[in-house]
Amino acid sequence: MSWWNIVKMSERIQWLVDQLSDNDVVEITGSKDANEIELIVAIPIDPRFIEWMNKKYKIELIGEPWRMGTRNKYKIEVIGE
Repeated sequence: MSWWNIVKMSERIQWLVDQLSDNDVVEITGSKDANEIELIVAIPIDPRFIEWMNKKYKIELIGEPWRMGTRNKYKIEVIGE
């Protein structure tokens, strides 16, 4: 079963999650408007990817990675075209 069958996501969020499949997605938590999610991945998102996407998405690391072991939690929000 795919993530978007479990969590309601907009097409733009769904596209971004697909791009992060190599980061080993562990968990996704959606929001009521479907344009914002919290995502836990085993492999941190490359800062160059975050910089490349910064006009369309706000991607920010939540918490302190050293307290989460090998998991990295991000808040991702659609911000532009």
